[in-house]
This record gives sequence, structure tokens and C-alpha cells, in this order.
Amino acid sequence: MGRPKKGEGAPRPTPTDKEIMSYNNVPIDIAARYIGIAESSMRLALREGRVNFGFAAQGAGSHLIYNISPGGLVKYKREGLTVVPFEKIQDLLTDSVCQLVDAKLGSMRQLLDMVVDTENAVTAHNQIRHR
Repeated sequence: MGRPKKGEGAPRPTPTDKEIMSYNNVPIDIAARYIGIAESSMRLALREGRVNFGFAAQGAGSHLIYNISPGGLVKYKREGLTVVPFEKIQDLLTDSVCQLVDAKLGSMRQLLDMVVDTENAVTAHNQIRHR
């Protein structure tokens, strides 16, 4: 007969924590049902590294391999995920890099000033000696 069309048949029940914990690697469809999102959203979140309970890795050819930690998935459902917007991370990194560059440039300026001061002192000394 084939697979039932969308909307046909009884909805599949949400897996329990115990069922999730019985896996070594939770299948995508089960993980998605467990936290209540579409499979495509689960795949995208894993590919983009937006969740901390699993990842996607390049398999043979263009095939992706998904790995979902059962313990991480249960913890995510129970506690949620601390989300830091990308823009905030970008701002923090930009500020840190700017501070580092400013500090390095400041050190280089001090070193250059010392070299110039030394050169000026040597020039002045040589001028005095030749008088």
C-alpha cells in the first residue's frame, strides 16, 4: 500500500526520556518528534551547529552522518539551551581583537619611541663630540 500521506493515520506518540536514553545515537525522526520540531529543522540545526546535543559530519561522498547524544537531547528538552545570538558573539570577538591589536600597537609605539630617543641621543652626542 505504501506510506500514508501527510495527515493520514494516528500521530506517532512522543518518545519518552527512557526511550531516548535507550539509543546510542538517536535517529533524526525520533529526536525531532521528541522535542517537537520538523525533521528538516533538526537536520538544519545539526548541520549549522546550533544545538549542543549532536552534530552532522561529512560521510562518504555528499552523504551527511548525524550523531545525536541521547543524554544531551534529554538535557536539552528538560533545561533548554542557552542561546547567544550570533551578532553578540561577533561583537564580543571584534571587541577582543580590537583590544588585542590596540595593546600590541601601543607596545610597538613604545618600542619605536625608545629607538627614536636612542637615535636622537646618539646624534646629539656625536654633534657635541665633533664641536
